[in-house]
Amino acid sequence: MSSSTPITELVIFPLKPGQNKIHDAGSHEGGVVKEALTKVLAQEGCENVFYGIEKENEDTMWWFVEWKGIEYHKKFEQAAYVFVLSLLIPFLVF
Repeated sequence: MSSSTPITELVIFPLKPGQNKIHDAGSHEGGVVKEALTKVLAQEGCENVFYGIEKENEDTMWWFVEWKGIEYHKKFEQAAYVFVLSLLIPFLVF
């Protein structure tokens, strides 16, 4: 891949009420989030992921995904995006 400017992707997930256990690694919800994060981190060009529940609104989860460049993010969208989203859909509001 050609070199490009590193980027940070900001993802805001609106959670169904009561899903704040999503940050607890010992809960079912937390295990699912860990699986999704692990899949993202395994993608070529993903350098790091930071995540958390919003303090002011516990029904909002934030992810900050650091990519080596936009081309890696685009590759992720084609390779694993649907899988990651399918894991999280049961916890999200649309």
